[in-house]
Amino acid sequence: MKINIKLFIGILAIGLLGIAACKKKKDESPKAKLSGKWKLTQLGNDANNNSVMEANEVETLPDTFVVYMTFNGDGNGSMSTDLFGSTLSTGFTWTLINNDADINVKAVPSSSSFFSLTEGTVHIHTLSFTDLVTRDTSSMSGTLTHNWSVFKKQ
Repeated sequence: MKINIKLFIGILAIGLLGIAACKKKKDESPKAKLSGKWKLTQLGNDANNNSVMEANEVETLPDTFVVYMTFNGDGNGSMSTDLFGSTLSTGFTWTLINNDADINVKAVPSSSSFFSLTEGTVHIHTLSFTDLVTRDTSSMSGTLTHNWSVFKKQ
């Protein structure tokens, strides 16, 4: 009887080791991190043009203004906003470009004339599975300015 118990424990231990060894690795790619629904929580404007997002240049969005960006793994996505009790949304396609450092967004034609998405490319400033900060650079009167969008994964 003792031999059978030792054999059973040995087989059980080998089986558990085998199951643990077959565990899938988490996809750490920028595409995997970006895929999902994101809530816009803050906006920043580089008022002093030093290319740094400083605390005094960041505004937290009120709970009454909600914007979501959803990036699906197949390259499609949607943006929606809850405004005055109504939800408006529009679709887009997206790709990662420049060695996964930038997101290129193209609007999908929509029948809504009230809500549209500006097409273009934004730089990924920081990206994790829970946080996304994008940076957009524009030029006004020959001066470059940076704007940041801060998102939290939902």
